[in-house]
Amino acid sequence: MKEYSSICQSCAMPFMKDEDHGTEQDGSLSDLYCRYCYQNGEFTDKEITVEKMAELGADMISQM
Repeated sequence: MKEYSSICQSCAMPFMKDEDHGTEQDGSLSDLYCRYCYQNGEFTDKEITVEKMAELGADMISQM
């Protein structure tokens, strides 16, 4: 397994396995973002605000 950042730089989801990573446009795994935030070289929610992302991140952390 290639070494990556240990968390998504957008939502702070921890990377536990390769499948947790998002993908770049060429299909390679993203070093920075998870599959929920980033797919095919683009962010999945182009309209999200910083405040909403912080809220989603807090919700994820509270469920851990």
